[in-house]
Amino acid sequence: MDIAFFGRPSTPLAGQRKPLPTVQINPGAVQTYPDIKRRLDGLYERVLLFRNRCGNLVPLGAADICVLDDYGFLVRVGEGERPWW
Repeated sequence: MDIAFFGRPSTPLAGQRKPLPTVQINPGAVQTYPDIKRRLDGLYERVLLFRNRCGNLVPLGAADICVLDDYGFLVRVGEGERPWW
């Protein structure tokens, strides 16, 4: 019996299961991009962005309000507003 006669070899025949894909896609894994902006009052606003299906950058969660400590690290002091749409 020649399986190529019935179509592609990856096509399952009756009673067979489709083979699992070699690359597993994890939809829960989201790559985030931090965006840090200095406000006029001297505080820093840090927003996490991610790319949606169209490739646009979309804010993820609320913005963090931070200050610089003596060593130059951002320290979170509050939470900003959530984007509204």
